[in-house]
Amino acid sequence: MTIDSSWIACFKEEAPCAFTPRAPFHPDAVFCDGQIRLMPSAIDEIMGWEEYTRRQFERHIEHYLKRGVSCVILAFDDYANVPASKSMTQAKRRVRQVSFSFTARDALPPSVPRGEDFTRRISNRAFKSKVIQFVIHHIITKLECAPEQSLIIDYMGAPVRHFSRSSGRPPEPISDFSPLGEADVKFVRYASMYPKLQVDSVDGDNIPIALLHLERGGKGKISILRLQTRVRDEPTKDRK
Repeated sequence: MTIDSSWIACFKEEAPCAFTPRAPFHPDAVFCDGQIRLMPSAIDEIMGWEEYTRRQFERHIEHYLKRGVSCVILAFDDYANVPASKSMTQAKRRVRQVSFSFTARDALPPSVPRGEDFTRRISNRAFKSKVIQFVIHHIITKLECAPEQSLIIDYMGAPVRHFSRSSGRPPEPISDFSPLGEADVKFVRYASMYPKLQVDSVDGDNIPIALLHLERGGKGKISILRLQTRVRDEPTKDRK
């Protein structure tokens, strides 16, 4: 459940040095919250699913790989392991939504739904899972990166590391990691693998999760790229 955003503004007023317009370090790896990226800002034109994936995910991943990070981690919710208490939050969100019938056996429509129709459909868990499956398959079959780089997909079960298609290397499950439910709690375990980790997500939960990780003696440095918390006139993005 996302914490009230007003506390972040209070935090920034008390500790402004913790918020910077630029990254405090160059990351070894970048963690991307895929659940957030599933929701485009607006879809007004007819768009195929490949273009949707390109716009929402591929370009983002390529941006970091071109910057030289050794790994990009793309995470989604694993519904089989989401805590039961989460259902209360989901039920509250669905109160005002018009129901949409879609099952795991149904196929995605030929083009991406537009406007409010997309919002209505993506709230259906089976539809969302189908979109996630399409996105993952499309990305890993087109992945091109340097030999020393990789992409980790953290979705259902243990995370899986993928390499460039041209490398010929098969995917490698990270069996040391147990399955986790919600995407926004998955990033802390990568801080032990990568001493300098950047989290790319606007979810308000990431800041307290990172603080708890460090308070409990967790390893690594964590930088969070998120939307600006406005206290006064400042640049458009903050890092914590």
